[in-house]
Amino acid sequence: MPFLSKLAEIKRRDDRRPGFPGEHLVTFGVGALLLMASGRARGPAMRWIGRTLGTSFIARSAAGRDGVRRLVR
Repeated sequence: MPFLSKLAEIKRRDDRRPGFPGEHLVTFGVGALLLMASGRARGPAMRWIGRTLGTSFIARSAAGRDGVRRLVR
């Protein structure tokens, strides 16, 4: 499946790049903004997309590169 191999390549590149201070805070902020914007969207599809992306960004901020996962170790 080409889609899954592309996602795996993106993950490998992300794991190799250096993080920057406050990266998880920026990711959390983007997720919160997406959730707020999705609440103002007119169509149900845009609300669903905004909520899905916002939730994904917030989860990434907690479990991603320099998030909570690193602090737990």
